[in-house]
Amino acid sequence: MSVKPIREHAGKSLLEKLLPEVSGGKHKMGCAGVLVTPAVLDPTSGQTWDKILQENPWLKTTNLVAKPDQLIKRRGKAGLIAVNKTFDEAKQWVMDRMCKEQKVEHVTGQLTHFLIEPFVPHKQEQEHYICMLSHRYHDEILFYHEGGVDVGDVDAKAEKLELATGEAMTEALVTEKLLSKLPAAKKANMASFICSLYKFYGDLHFAYLEINPLVMLDDNTVIPLDMAAKIDETANFLVAQKWGELDWPPPFGRAAYPEEALIHEMDGRTGASLKLTILNEKGRVWTMVAGGGASVVYADTVADYGMGHELANYGEYSGAPSTEETFVYAKTLLSLMMKYKHPEGKFLIIGGGIANFTDVAATFTGLIKALQEYADDIKEHNIKILIRRAGPNYLEGLRKVKAASDKLGLGIKVYGPETHITAIIPMALGLIKDLPEPDLSAPCGPPVRKMIDLKGKKPTPKGHPAAPAGTKHTLVTATPDTTCIVYGMQNRAVQGMLDFDYMCKRKQPSVEAMIFPFSGNHYVKFYWGTEEILMPVYTTTKEAVQKHPKTSVFVNFASFRSVHETTMEAMNHGNLKTVAIIAEGVPEQQTRDIIKVAEKKGVGIIGPATVGGIKPGCLRIGNTGGMLDNIVMSRLYRPGSVAYVSKSGGMSNELNNIVARNSDGVYEGVAIGGDRYPGSRFLDHFLRYQDDPKAKMLLLLGEVGGTDEYDLIEAKKKGRITKPVVAWCVGTCASCFTTEFIEMILMVTADHGPAVSGAHNTIVTARAGKDLVSSLCSGLLTIGPRFGGALDDAAKMFADAQSSGVAPKEWIDKMKKSNQLIMGIGHRIKSLANPDQRVEIIKGFAKKNFKSTPVLDYALAVEQITTKKRANLILNVDGCIAVSFVDMIRSCGAFSKEECDDLMAFGCLNGLFVLGRSIGFIGHYLDQLRLKQPLYRHPWDDITYIQELAGQGPE
Repeated sequence: MSVKPIREHAGKSLLEKLLPEVSGGKHKMGCAGVLVTPAVLDPTSGQTWDKILQENPWLKTTNLVAKPDQLIKRRGKAGLIAVNKTFDEAKQWVMDRMCKEQKVEHVTGQLTHFLIEPFVPHKQEQEHYICMLSHRYHDEILFYHEGGVDVGDVDAKAEKLELATGEAMTEALVTEKLLSKLPAAKKANMASFICSLYKFYGDLHFAYLEINPLVMLDDNTVIPLDMAAKIDETANFLVAQKWGELDWPPPFGRAAYPEEALIHEMDGRTGASLKLTILNEKGRVWTMVAGGGASVVYADTVADYGMGHELANYGEYSGAPSTEETFVYAKTLLSLMMKYKHPEGKFLIIGGGIANFTDVAATFTGLIKALQEYADDIKEHNIKILIRRAGPNYLEGLRKVKAASDKLGLGIKVYGPETHITAIIPMALGLIKDLPEPDLSAPCGPPVRKMIDLKGKKPTPKGHPAAPAGTKHTLVTATPDTTCIVYGMQNRAVQGMLDFDYMCKRKQPSVEAMIFPFSGNHYVKFYWGTEEILMPVYTTTKEAVQKHPKTSVFVNFASFRSVHETTMEAMNHGNLKTVAIIAEGVPEQQTRDIIKVAEKKGVGIIGPATVGGIKPGCLRIGNTGGMLDNIVMSRLYRPGSVAYVSKSGGMSNELNNIVARNSDGVYEGVAIGGDRYPGSRFLDHFLRYQDDPKAKMLLLLGEVGGTDEYDLIEAKKKGRITKPVVAWCVGTCASCFTTEFIEMILMVTADHGPAVSGAHNTIVTARAGKDLVSSLCSGLLTIGPRFGGALDDAAKMFADAQSSGVAPKEWIDKMKKSNQLIMGIGHRIKSLANPDQRVEIIKGFAKKNFKSTPVLDYALAVEQITTKKRANLILNVDGCIAVSFVDMIRSCGAFSKEECDDLMAFGCLNGLFVLGRSIGFIGHYLDQLRLKQPLYRHPWDDITYIQELAGQGPE
């Protein structure tokens, strides 16, 4: 992720240095304080307390504040701020905590960095709150006149100002929109400071800046007491001199590892992408994944198989790293794996999607070198290695690894594109048997096409609603006559595009010209099938467009340093309707600027950080689709019916493979890029696909945490998108209300006192001296239709009744005629006048959080009728849980109606009751042991016998 948090000391130091400059000398900040590191524990290190005091003599002359500087929120409430201390007191406070474990809320970590700064005496009314954050089309500034630790929900009560990208901020605008509640005497100075702060925010490429409290003293001096900030790291090449040496701290609770720093340094030196984050250095499951999207998929799958707690690392290598870079990356991972030995062994999963342009054989040569170096350690630590990879030269790469494995005795299993991308994970974890390894002597052929019979198929709608304002697409759909200009000497990519054109039987090449500003105009030789052709190369975009006026697509291979300038120039030419930005690492401010101009000019943008896109039979952008063998395997040479949009470039080629194996093929595929602000979004492309009759089915590959996916959901709800949509959002996240609701069920079903049959049996068995499991079983065996076993029946009854469309009164009469009890209705003592609070809580939660509650509403309508007969015939807790659960699973979108019915038929709800009541039974068992209760004897007067007197039988 390009936006990263910085330390408070770093943010304040930048403000101290640059605020006078951006404010024209109007404002300046006092001392930013001093950062104390673990080096003070070592007298021989560069930082000692004596040296700190020598460099900062003010520490002895003023009272101080000391606090950890490690991205910890709510430090004051956690007791992690020392206020109004002398230097010796602050020093002692820091030393008492330095490198010690500290729990903050639910996270435990080491305190290693502390900020000591001057104490600023002030009054509560002098504390204010300000926050600046960036969005796709605007920056947002929040201000609240009452700041401090108890500021509360600022989103709800702060005054807000939105500035469109490129819009200037004025003091008058700030005063009008943000400072209405500030005393008049303070407004002018505060408005001036906010304008200066916003200029500082933009000039240094901040993406988030929060100051709370921001103190304005009586002399109008403005002092930020607490600051949290995030900076766009990709802007380093623009403002590195202003930033200086910035530290990128890890989140609190996760240590910073030298291995991470090594990979981060390598990443900064190479054009490839190398990332490594260590999650659990003692974990058993390690991954070496090619591709950012694939790395999320692999981590997600490991978590889905219940091994998230054993996932040791997260990272990726992509963008065609060299053999040596791959060697260092693999060697770093293996060295980390050898730190701790696990008695059950470990797993190394080497995976990835189907590469577009990374040479698999070259990267695997580096991997083999690392395996050779650590072969003995791998065997000693009992590490099981599985590989799944595909892409350019993948067969050679897999063959090399397999040969090295056999020679070294490592037992590595290797798989290619014939195996699903995540299939090696359950194999590695021992959850399924290892699949047979493929024949590596020949490439994988096209998959066998499977025909699926659709029963009860709905007719395709003949039309669709008109596009509402703001939802019309601007991207131009490619045709077999579409041509492009390529910026940059990307000969390999251009030859790949021409090979694709020839295979698709285009009449002419899709690339008309190239642009390379660092040499004179010349020609480059390429192949059109077996025929040689000469491609013109120009030094300027203007000349290329003038000489090729029919060209509509601009494929920009410029580096992240120059891509903004070249894209802006390209958009000045009206015939260029689509621009693909391949470069990764484009600063967000520049991307937002490109988006603003593109939307104004009606130019479609693909990227940044994209591999491009592909439309079989028409156009291939750059390296999309990989080598020709993959084009053939995925049938990308002729159009199918499935159109997809992916955030991940690497995973887009994997989608080509998946679609080819499960449908008639790809109609069009676009990788919009993984940046926070892609030039075009999912909906831009899906609106095109909706309007194109040849696209029959839509496929989305998004990510958990994204927001653009919701636009498609809304378009689907409103009927703007009517075609079938399959969405795969990678990442791990549980819906908060779903888990909260299930937890609520477990709580309300856990216990209902000691006298009910289940608890009673558990108590009797426990007092007979039996163990926990026996006591628990005796209680659970009483669960049935009369006690706790009615949830599934109630769910099925009410769900069927509501779905049938029968009115509640008619349904009640029908049940009465058939002598059927209505499950979930009735209580011994509760009524509408004296409601069961458990029912009220569940009912209220469902109404507030679920998308719709038709079954609950139906049950409540039934309750209104039954309570007229008898006051206690209310919807009881079992019934309320049952109908609310049905509404939840039906409305959440994760299950079809058939799957919902299956869950009820399988006893899912009764299972929840059993799970919840087990907790209560265990509590009763433990109570009996704690109270040392003797053997239970039941009162005689509660036992009834029927005895027939002898001789009094029927005559």
